[in-house]
Amino acid sequence: MKFTSMQNGIITKAFDTYGEAERYFGPDAKIIPILSLKDWVMLPDDYKTRINGKPHVMYWGKNGTTFGPCEVVRDYPWQGE
Repeated sequence: MKFTSMQNGIITKAFDTYGEAERYFGPDAKIIPILSLKDWVMLPDDYKTRINGKPHVMYWGKNGTTFGPCEVVRDYPWQGE
């Protein structure tokens, strides 16, 4: 799982931790986790669900354990990461 802030629906940069992403994008940015399709499938059902068709996962966020929306990316991880 990586963390990013979507900018106009585009992932520009991904980080290993929520804290790294927050330092890069700023404290007011909406930071979300991104997962590969393989990671999504392997994640236990207790830690993921779909709400109104949008995938949501449990992750370690700004204030501890957080449950929120995520992006599932088909060709992640990208070359060079």
